[in-house]
Amino acid sequence: MSTDSEKAKLSNRLTHEDHTAFLGRDFDQAFSEKRRLEDQVWDICKFAFTAHSALIGLAIGAYRYSVDRTLDLVPAATVVLAITLAVGLFLVLLMVRIRIYFVVVSRYINEQRAFFLRDNTVGFQNSTGFYTVPTRPPYFSWTSTQMWATLLVALFNAVAGATLVFLLARQCVNRGTFSALGLVVIFFFQALAIRVYLRAKEGRTTTEAVWGKGK
Repeated sequence: MSTDSEKAKLSNRLTHEDHTAFLGRDFDQAFSEKRRLEDQVWDICKFAFTAHSALIGLAIGAYRYSVDRTLDLVPAATVVLAITLAVGLFLVLLMVRIRIYFVVVSRYINEQRAFFLRDNTVGFQNSTGFYTVPTRPPYFSWTSTQMWATLLVALFNAVAGATLVFLLARQCVNRGTFSALGLVVIFFFQALAIRVYLRAKEGRTTTEAVWGKGK
């Protein structure tokens, strides 16, 4: 194992150019990671749209078949919708975790950019005001396209849940009302959980935000 003296010697051998080169490579890799995380969010959204559309359509088709024929496929349709909802909730959780990674990487990039622009030795003014604030972007923002994509998947889940309620309440006269209420409730609780969870990450270090306090 390296001793403190060995580490000190290694640190002394590293030049200013070595530190600068390290930060430059780190900046490039962080930017690549940021783009990859952004792409992941939209890939998940597109997958969720395809999967939810197909499975909800399959469940509705099974229900319509059961109405017209003697074969009851409603139990199978409810299982399909329950699985769709469970998978959809997992996808929302995955997108929220990706948002956390995206934010910490973006803030790190902003901190590095601010550091290199601070002295302004080359005369660059950054007159456009490009991102240099290490506390931005916020973890949760209604204007974030990533949040729009995440809430869109949450809406897909709500539709699946509402359809599930409609099939389970087939003996009820007002099942259409129950189904609409289910859609609103499922979407609202997902949106609330996302907002509360992400806002709780503010003011924490990267390690605490990603892994939790005390890690």
